[in-house]
Amino acid sequence: MSADEKSEAIWKAVQKLFNYWKNMSAVATAFRAAQAQLMASPAWEDPREEGAGPGKSRK
Repeated sequence: MSADEKSEAIWKAVQKLFNYWKNMSAVATAFRAAQAQLMASPAWEDPREEGAGPGKSRK
């Protein structure tokens, strides 16, 4: 990929990102949905706490 091609690809990616953020109602809706999903999910527990993992001894 030439320098001009890289520059164009980055410019297009930035434009897509900017276009997404221009629609704040969609962003707010997605944020609320993600927040609701996180609040409804059970608390995360580190699976390494269950047994002995690398560098950890059993209790």
